[in-house]
Amino acid sequence: MKCTIPEISWHNRDPVLSVDIQPSENEEFYRLASGGYDCHILIWYLKIQQNGAVNQEMVSDLSRHQRAVNVVRWSPSGQYLASGDDDANIIIWTLKTDNIPLLEGETSDKETWLVHKILRGHKEDVYDICWSSNGMKLISGSIDNTAILWDFTKGSNECILSDHKGFVQGVTWDPKGQYIATLSSDRVCRIFDNSGKRVVSRTHKGILPLPESHVLYNKEVKYFHDDTFKSYFRRLSFSPDGNLLITPSGCIEHEEYKAVRHTTLIFTLDCLTQPAAILPSPKQVTIAVRCCPMIFELHSDGTNPLITLPYRVVIAVATDTDVILYDTQQRTPFAHFQKIHYTRITDLTWSPDGLLLIASSTDGYCTMVAFEPGELGVQYVKEESETEESVLDISGCEEIDKNNSISSKNKEKDQVDTKLKKPNILEKWTVRKPKIDLIEENENKKDDSSIKPPPTNEEPTDIDRKTPELKKNDPPKPTLKRIAPIKIGEIEHKKKANTSDVEKVQKVQDDVITENQVENKEEIVDLTNDDSVNSVEMKQNRSTPSKINKENNKEQQSNTPPSKKRKVDKKNPKDITNSPLLRFFQPIKPGNEKSALNKSVSKHSVNNKVIEISDDECCKKNNWEI
Repeated sequence: MKCTIPEISWHNRDPVLSVDIQPSENEEFYRLASGGYDCHILIWYLKIQQNGAVNQEMVSDLSRHQRAVNVVRWSPSGQYLASGDDDANIIIWTLKTDNIPLLEGETSDKETWLVHKILRGHKEDVYDICWSSNGMKLISGSIDNTAILWDFTKGSNECILSDHKGFVQGVTWDPKGQYIATLSSDRVCRIFDNSGKRVVSRTHKGILPLPESHVLYNKEVKYFHDDTFKSYFRRLSFSPDGNLLITPSGCIEHEEYKAVRHTTLIFTLDCLTQPAAILPSPKQVTIAVRCCPMIFELHSDGTNPLITLPYRVVIAVATDTDVILYDTQQRTPFAHFQKIHYTRITDLTWSPDGLLLIASSTDGYCTMVAFEPGELGVQYVKEESETEESVLDISGCEEIDKNNSISSKNKEKDQVDTKLKKPNILEKWTVRKPKIDLIEENENKKDDSSIKPPPTNEEPTDIDRKTPELKKNDPPKPTLKRIAPIKIGEIEHKKKANTSDVEKVQKVQDDVITENQVENKEEIVDLTNDDSVNSVEMKQNRSTPSKINKENNKEQQSNTPPSKKRKVDKKNPKDITNSPLLRFFQPIKPGNEKSALNKSVSKHSVNNKVIEISDDECCKKNNWEI
């Protein structure tokens, strides 16, 4: 490993408050974002040379903030950059990829970054930000004693975590997406669920994991430093596997223990009330913690692991002026960079491959620690037995032969073909007949198959044409008929059509037509309006009806059932208004008696006699639709 401090003016010699390396892996260079007290965000290209030195190149200057930039954090995909400032604003940046010119004019920057969204909701300075593992949400902490959970897609706050009683100086998100952790100046570390609406635990005091010979063995102590903590930040972090939570600003105080010990505490998700390990820092407070994104295999010749894990997690701890490197297999640090800065360190960041570590400081400089490949250890690869169980367990499934799959598809096609075909909209519109009538027609067809309809000279319409034969599995489709007005004498014609002698039917039809042409003095119904609106008078024909009409009326009287008969009396003309036959009648104006006789209607009153009419039977015989 090689530690270098480039003597360059990062932010015009102003304090560098935050640094973060883009998580996307690029073989040519690392992209670094730095935020400073000068209200600017700088984008850098970093390249590690063969001798361990790191070359820097500034490619963009983001100058939208109006006050000091306290934190910069890349999204997990590396597409977006979030930054928070002392003006309570959070700006989301994205790289410009098109060739559209900017309104501000061209710049000399090698890259152009644009403002994607601005999140406003805090009232005071924003000190820390962390993205969720899927990049859809982020959490921010502020000195207004709140942490806000943001919905990145909507650009609005989803929940305000107002359980804190002091400045929220550090926030982090579980890599598994289950928990959110915050650390504030009220000496409490809070764990929330991923919705932020429920507090899972509040850790502020408890028993330390110490040997029995220690003075503080089995004694309750406070874990964290109070509000006299001199740094702005308490940046805690989860391990890359999500099993450990490492918190800075640990402070052990007790009445029987006069010396104050600064520590870094490691908690496991199984027990958040008591730390599993303590990383001491005797003289300086710890400010920030970052874990290497790579996990490594255990040393074969090493001691028993500090925390029982099948791998090692490398942890970088930043104090006032030092950087200390630990791993979870041993209690003592394996690297310690002392007095590399004149003033406090503010932030830490690792490269995605774990070969570069950068620390920022308020003295205006950054320290870069480069590692050789394999220097930290051999990368750990999880075995198949250690992988998490999938949502769908397909271990017991068997492979299906291709022939079986093809045959099953053919069977499905056959089943689809044999399904009943539903009539389309036009067929439904043309039929317009109740289901009962269709069933009766089908039964009558079987009985009266020998009877043929009278011959007509009209050409068949598209509806009357025969449809192709149905399959065996298909039900018989209803025959489609035309709906037309009924002419004079058509009732007699349809009654006679059921007989076997077709010639008699034709003669009767001709006689009825000739008689109706001669008898011009007949009147059907006269619905005239008198002075009173409801008065209706029925005028009937004085002349004697034909013999055929008399026989028709007698047949109607004998065929209609008694339950459906209705008497129509001249004295009570209102009873006839409910008959569906009046739909075809219209009032006769004075002087138009003869023209009314030529209309296509049928007679139902003769010589002032009461006629019994059955609406249902009459409509069935004449194929009327009510």
